[in-house]
Amino acid sequence: MYTESEIATLLQAAAALTPTGGLRPHCYVTLFSLLACTGLRISEALALTGEDVDLLGGVLTVRAGKYGRTRLVPLHPSALEPLRGYAARRDQYGSMAADAFFRTERNDRLSYEAVTGTFQRLRRRLGWTAEGRSRTPRIHDLRHRMVVRRLQLWHAQGVDVDRKIAVLATYLGHVVVSDTYWYYSDSRVIPMPAPSCA
Repeated sequence: MYTESEIATLLQAAAALTPTGGLRPHCYVTLFSLLACTGLRISEALALTGEDVDLLGGVLTVRAGKYGRTRLVPLHPSALEPLRGYAARRDQYGSMAADAFFRTERNDRLSYEAVTGTFQRLRRRLGWTAEGRSRTPRIHDLRHRMVVRRLQLWHAQGVDVDRKIAVLATYLGHVVVSDTYWYYSDSRVIPMPAPSCA
């Protein structure tokens, strides 16, 4: 489970990517922030187009979900301003061949390989290893963290999680609710503060 300080450190490291002042650092900060706040799968985030990101209505249309399923993902209001800022900066680079939401000045669409390679370099730079953890930190752990924190917030609020779990499963794009219960059982043993967004 990523801590708040680890998330902040990851974003600071992403902001220091080259080219300094270019689109790439902003792209990665925005991408990692969106994953942490929404729990999207990395493949879902990378498949987003400009039309899929409704910055007025505050909704993502995820068309590349698992098993080809499409779903709507509401955004927390705190996520909208950073997304708008990134989109405005991205649009300064003109139109590209693909209408991908996440792109850099050199690439009109981020590939999974590019993102995982960048994440691995940042992880090495930050000294993150498997020591003291169950495994080496992964991008997918941002999704895991968001889900566990949402469940913990519901517990803290006295919400009947069994009644809410189907809503969370739909939000996450889980085909069967039992996939979401895996996070539920995991969250009972990891005390954490309430999430700042999601």
